Amino acid sequence: MPTYKLIYQSVLWAIAIVAIDVLMLTLFLYTEDQPIDALTSAFIIVSAIIAINLILALVLYVIKRKRMAMLLVLNCLLSPCVYTLLTKAHYHHYRQKHFTTYCFNYGRHRFEIELEHNTRFYALTDVTNQPNGSTWGLIGDYKLSKDSIILVDSTRRPIIIRQKLIGYPTTKDTIQLKVKSE
Repeated sequence: MPTYKLIYQSVLWAIAIVAIDVLMLTLFLYTEDQPIDALTSAFIIVSAIIAINLILALVLYVIKRKRMAMLLVLNCLLSPCVYTLLTKAHYHHYRQKHFTTYCFNYGRHRFEIELEHNTRFYALTDVTNQPNGSTWGLIGDYKLSKDSIILVDSTRRPIIIRQKLIGYPTTKDTIQLKVKSE
């Protein structure tokens, strides 16, 4: 009977440790309303989590709480996974809040139009088999009108009305757009 009680306590402590990780990481990510550089933040945050867990595990091991120390060492393996899942959720939330991306095909090319809400900046890019991801087509500011979005650059002004792109690549073209989901 004492073995079951020991296992039960260990499971409860493990759940508590993971819950604390999730709470701390969620608070960090969702108080940041900025895109985070994934590599930099992952290195810093995960390193800090692992260091804290290992220091606490060492202290617990020294004071003869070996079972708790083992849970914290195991948490060092689990924390990066939890952090990765939460970072992906944060990135998705940030993209939905700050950007709208439309996509369309024209001939043999696939294009994306990305509108940033805060700066009113847009980029219309050719994303067809590009070695580095995309090449620039048009970039500039956009203006919102009653039911349209006017893309402004130095030479032309394509318009998006009811998910249709009018005036790109030629002034006579009308292309159906799809909203890209991340």
